[in-house]
Order: sequence, then C-alpha cells, then structure tokens
Amino acid sequence: MVKITIENVVKRFGNVIAVNNISLEIKDKEFFVLLGPSGCGKSTTLNIIAGLERQDQGSVYFDDEKVDEVPPEKRDVAMVFQSYALYPHMTAYRNIAFPLMVRKVPSDKIRKQVMEAAQMLGIESLLDRKPYELSGGERQRVALARAIVRNPKAFLLDEPLSNIDAKLRVAMRAELIRLQKTLKTTTIYVTHDQVEAMTMADRIAIMNKGKVAQLDEPIRIFDKPADTFVAGFIGSPPMNFFHCSLMEEKEKTKLKTSEFSLSLPSDVAALVKEHGNTSDLILAVRPQNISVSKQRLGDDSFETEVYAVEPLGTETIVDLTVGGQIVKSVCPPTFKASLGEKVWAKIDIAKIHVYDRKTEKLIV
Repeated sequence: MVKITIENVVKRFGNVIAVNNISLEIKDKEFFVLLGPSGCGKSTTLNIIAGLERQDQGSVYFDDEKVDEVPPEKRDVAMVFQSYALYPHMTAYRNIAFPLMVRKVPSDKIRKQVMEAAQMLGIESLLDRKPYELSGGERQRVALARAIVRNPKAFLLDEPLSNIDAKLRVAMRAELIRLQKTLKTTTIYVTHDQVEAMTMADRIAIMNKGKVAQLDEPIRIFDKPADTFVAGFIGSPPMNFFHCSLMEEKEKTKLKTSEFSLSLPSDVAALVKEHGNTSDLILAVRPQNISVSKQRLGDDSFETEVYAVEPLGTETIVDLTVGGQIVKSVCPPTFKASLGEKVWAKIDIAKIHVYDRKTEKLIV
C-alpha cells in the first residue's frame, strides 16, 4: 500500500510528446483509472510509474520517496498486461509462483501463498495446466494471481480485460472490484473503455494528447464534463453537440441553433453572459435527455425526421436528422417509428451543458 505521486512529468519519443507535463496524486488504497483513446499517453504514464520508461522531465514519488533512480524490480509494484505475459512452458502453478521463486521464498510458503491467490480467483483446478490449455479469461486470472501473490505496494494494470470476450469482461470487472477492495492495495488501471472506468474507479483521470483533460470521481465527470472532449468521450451513446449563440427574444434569453431555440432559466443565462462569449457557443445534451414523440411536446419542442431506429430491448435509440447532422435520442423500448417519419423532439433544459466553442471549455 502506497501513495503514488507524479509531478510535472514529460516524456518524448522523438518529436512526439507522449506525456505533456502532467501531475497526479494516487491515494493509498485507491482504485485509480487512467482513461483515454489510443495514443493519449496513458500506458506511457503507467510505464513511467513502473520504471519501465524513464521520463524526460519531472519526478515520481512512492509516498514521499523519489523513485526516479530506482529500477523496476526494486519499486515493489506488480504489473498485469493486456497480453497476460505468461511463461508458455510453465504450468499455471509455476507461473504464479515464479516471483516468489526468484526471491528464494521457502517452498512451503510459496505453496501456501499460491493456493491462497488461486482460491481467491477460483482457479485451484487449473494449476497443473499450461497457458495453451487455458481460455483467455483463465489466463487473465493466472496473471492476476501472479500479481497478487507478491503482495506488492501497488498493482499496475494495463488494459487487462481487452483480450477477453464481452460477457467475461463484465464478470471480471466485478472480480477486480472485489479483489481490490479486499486486498486494499493501491491500484492504477489503464483502459480506453469508459464502462470499465465508470464502474470500477474511485477516481478517473481522462487523458487526451498527453495531458489530463479532467480528474474527478466518475459521477462528477459524467455530470460536469470539463470540456467537449470529455463530454464526447464519456457516455453511451455519446453526447450530441449543436453550434449555437445567445439571443434575446421577446423578453426571453434563448440559445439559438440553426434549427431550434431553447429558452434558458435566468441563472443559466446570467452565467453564459458573464462568461463574455455569447455568439460562438456549443450546446451539449445527452441522448437520454432528448424526448421524442409523434405529438408536439410543448414550448421549445421542434419537428424533425427519423433517420434510423435501433431497438436494444431495454431501450430504443432513435437517430434524428437535425440541421444536416444525426442526433441520437434514447427512448422507451416501446417507441416505434418508421424511417423518414416526422416526429417532435424536446431537450430537457435542466440537463444541458454549454461550452465555449473557441476554448471548448465548460461554461455551465
């Protein structure tokens, strides 16, 4: 168990800045997720913490001890990779035991620790098998057991569930949450999958182009995305965006797009006016906050056309054509509509976000 701090870390690969002056503090016993698209710098950041990459600038601390000069094997962290990295000629038992064998731990103690880890992950019956005799999920459990058996200061997991099927990933998410809370070990988890991040993390750092776009608890990131990148990255289906401006119309302040306008509550209007830029804005709204009906839905509703219908059983995603763009709405599973049919849409004004189009930062 350890607090991990990275301070003003920069890492370059030639002319590419993979990690661009980021600072993070991962709390002791925290499940911390680095989330972002491919190439955003999350795996490089993890490798710097592990000591597998050396940063060009900045420092890494374990508790208050600087570990920049400490080699990976002395940092007392356990890594689990996307590729499992098991020794193909060894049984599952020997793969799990290997870190203890290297340390010359007595064989009776090795057996005890291996069996405890195997029992924790439900793989006692697989210990005599070699990796080629195991499924992807079983191999991942062996890799996790090998990390657990070391009793490290921290677990560093790099996309560990990417190579297993969707159904097993759901089960393994629950296993990892339970394991981390049981072991109370500081955990840093890298993923591009927002569902993994939202369901598992105590806190998430969303990375984009080598920088941290937002760092917060999952629900706060979902409710208040700090910029348009985060807003578009978090949520399924993703956020809808409309270019708009602030207009005064019949004693009301409205957000006006090319196709519709929304009357703003006075407090929201005041915040946008206070920001200064009122002519170049972005309205963002989640598909769950757009209602669709075959009858008009009152003031500020607007007529549109059905582009596609995606029934999912628990809900139906309705794609609408609005001003030349496709807008997604999440409707009840009973909603039915034909392609090209005219319908009415209404945005929940209490759930909107407004961004500055130039800076892409959240206004309200």
